[in-house]
Amino acid sequence: MIETTTQAVATRVDPVVERMHGEEIVDPYRWLEDGEADEVRQWTAAQNERTEAVLAWLPERPALERRLASLLQVGSVSGLHEYNGRFFFQRREGTQNQPVLCVKHGVDAEARVIVDPNREGEEGLVALDWWYPSHDGTLVAYGLSANGDEWSTLHIVEVASGEVRPDRIARTRYASVAWLPAASGFYYTRYPEPSSVPPGQENYNSHVFFHELGADPAQDPKVFGEGREPEDMISVGLGLVGRWLVVSAFKGWSRSDLYIRDLHDGDGAFIPVVEGIDAVFDAEVSGWWLLARTNLDAPNYRIVGFDLRRIDALGPKAAETIIREDPSRVIEGFAATAEEIVTLELGA
Repeated sequence: MIETTTQAVATRVDPVVERMHGEEIVDPYRWLEDGEADEVRQWTAAQNERTEAVLAWLPERPALERRLASLLQVGSVSGLHEYNGRFFFQRREGTQNQPVLCVKHGVDAEARVIVDPNREGEEGLVALDWWYPSHDGTLVAYGLSANGDEWSTLHIVEVASGEVRPDRIARTRYASVAWLPAASGFYYTRYPEPSSVPPGQENYNSHVFFHELGADPAQDPKVFGEGREPEDMISVGLGLVGRWLVVSAFKGWSRSDLYIRDLHDGDGAFIPVVEGIDAVFDAEVSGWWLLARTNLDAPNYRIVGFDLRRIDALGPKAAETIIREDPSRVIEGFAATAEEIVTLELGA
């Protein structure tokens, strides 16, 4: 038995009550979700101090530490994506604190590092949070953050030269980026500056903006998100031909609204595809089809399609089932080419 005098950390109880699916859900610790609040920081520090004090008593700890250090020397490769014949992926050598972003100009070519967060600080606490190559593979937008806070700053690297462009966009935590086909700019998600919203709201209110390369990010026009619930988690996508801009607004992890905008229609408005439905819709455009993975009437998910040639008749009832739900397998993800749909499935 471990003997320690450390005491449990006192935790304030502040119930938040919500009604979901006809049931009353009480969350007594919602306040802990604001990781930037002083009270949460103090609570976390106290928990870490207590945890360290307890673990220090474990006689097995040195052996576990040595074994983990050995396993971490193995290294890893992940996130392979191909854009215009260029293969992008992350790689971590055994001695590196953080994975780096690499590119190969062809299957048999040598890999070349284009983003190395380990060079951003001696302690190795700068991380590559996300990255989005342009469709032609010439540029990559990527996010770096420090000390695990995940408050990324968006950067852009030129793939051929490895030169980092001067464009910098802060507050791009968990960002999604949708490049124009010509790589002249992109749509992206961004959180507000703390001074622009009431205290406590700076971690919410994500919006979609458009950035033209070389422009001042402070002048980037806001495209989507005004007037929505502050807690909405927003992502953006754009088809290969650059016509259909797709925005998903997730409300937690069990429901999402889906919108589309025809960029060939000048200043055309966003059209609701699915709104206010108690289901998830993960979507992408393929040709004239808006494809979506959904659990609407399908707990194990199915793939549905919306015909964009009938954009005035969109809605849940317009969804055509492309891949039916399998009662023995869960569709966890999908990707579409011009002619095929690839699904990632897990046995139920």
